Amino acid sequence: MTDQRAIKNLMIAILCEHPDVEQYRNKAPSVDRLDLLQDLRITKQDLFTPDDQGRMVIDTPGFFKNYRQICALLAQNGEKLTLDDFMRPLRTNDRNHHLVFLATQNKAVGDIFAVDLWYGRFEEMQALWHKFPLPHRREIGGNDGMVNLEVKRQLYAREQKMSPEERLKAAGLTTRDILTMFDQKGLYETVVARLTQSGDYLRKEYLLLVDNQGNTVFQRASAWEKYADIVAHLAQHGERLDYADLTRQVGYGNTILGRAAENRALHHIFAPAQWEGKLPEMLQLWGGVLEGWKMPPMTTVAFDVAFAKAQDLTYAGAIDPMRIQSKKDIFTPLSNDPPPVLPVGLTAFWECFPAVQQKLKNLGQPLTLHDLRVQSGLQNETVMLTAVKLGHFSELLSIAKQSNQPLTVDDYMTKDCHGQTMINVLAERQELAKVFHPDLWVGQLSEMKRLWSYVRIADRDQVSIKQLEIAVKQATLNCPKPGRPKLGF
Repeated sequence: MTDQRAIKNLMIAILCEHPDVEQYRNKAPSVDRLDLLQDLRITKQDLFTPDDQGRMVIDTPGFFKNYRQICALLAQNGEKLTLDDFMRPLRTNDRNHHLVFLATQNKAVGDIFAVDLWYGRFEEMQALWHKFPLPHRREIGGNDGMVNLEVKRQLYAREQKMSPEERLKAAGLTTRDILTMFDQKGLYETVVARLTQSGDYLRKEYLLLVDNQGNTVFQRASAWEKYADIVAHLAQHGERLDYADLTRQVGYGNTILGRAAENRALHHIFAPAQWEGKLPEMLQLWGGVLEGWKMPPMTTVAFDVAFAKAQDLTYAGAIDPMRIQSKKDIFTPLSNDPPPVLPVGLTAFWECFPAVQQKLKNLGQPLTLHDLRVQSGLQNETVMLTAVKLGHFSELLSIAKQSNQPLTVDDYMTKDCHGQTMINVLAERQELAKVFHPDLWVGQLSEMKRLWSYVRIADRDQVSIKQLEIAVKQATLNCPKPGRPKLGF
């Protein structure tokens, strides 16, 4: 241990009135010159660095006795103790032993929640408050374990804002009215009407109010029946529930995203219209969806379809069959940011595919499978794979037949951004019978069997492989020309 480290440990021990302060004093040099301590700055790293015995000096009830002074020293370096700091393990063998536990165990909350220490940080303070056990919160703060309303009012006033509770009071409503407005049929409409009558509206900040467990109104299953209406109401007033709102956790309460998963309501959150122009954020939110949550009606494929529709809304009007002058028009990027979004990768393109393909054929530039192996969009997937997810596999087969370019095993094994292969996507869409149609595999029995080996066991009941092999062999024998025949599908 360096002399400076030993001196800092002594300084922290003195601040914390540590029972072993003399041990730290004996390890520190020049202890008679306390002016040396004044030249040292204490940082958060110092507070959370173990001593030479593997202990953290702040792991003592005395840490809270001079809490304000410790905060003042940190402020000299532009630092503040945060929620994450309070949840940091203080012992290597006990992740649940942190400052929140220490304060609770010793009934030493002290000045942790002093108003002046949380200016501009109400959300973080509230999240920390809810990390303390409910009985403890009720005892020290009142308000049934929620943040003291006067403290909240002062923090909002500091930012020259009115707290949600004060706004609701003007309409004759309370936090409880918001949290219970889905408990009975008609209460939601009543709350919205009362807000409207008072010149207010159902603000986002009302929807984010929490009970003493840290839960919002969205813990109610019935709230999801009105989610689209809520989103539309917010949009009318220039508000929306964004990534931060949907993943916000207060104490140990579940996030809105988590509540949606519990209630099989993720499809409401990922409704395409809500993410127009917010595609990166939509992808980021999906990244927070646990694997166990990805079940009907919001599977990975269902999300990809929703994302494609949101992408279409973002680039609305990009496809007009009548204005296409060459194939280049459908491959010109619609965005400057990589990876590029191509018109050919949009849902709108595939919805008007027959007209576009006919126009391209008239120009002598029909679309081929080779064209569709290009990547497009923020998910950086091939256009071919996107078309399959959007339900346009038949169109791919049409392109293959017209150009006599069969889909290859490599095409079927192309993976999306989730690691899902195209053959698995087709299986999920119950389209394996189209993939393994005998006419597509004439003269290619070995390739067909190779592709079949990649089909998941659970999906194989979609096709009778024995009957298929017989049909392919018979079709191959009846083929009038040697070599690879033209596709007959």
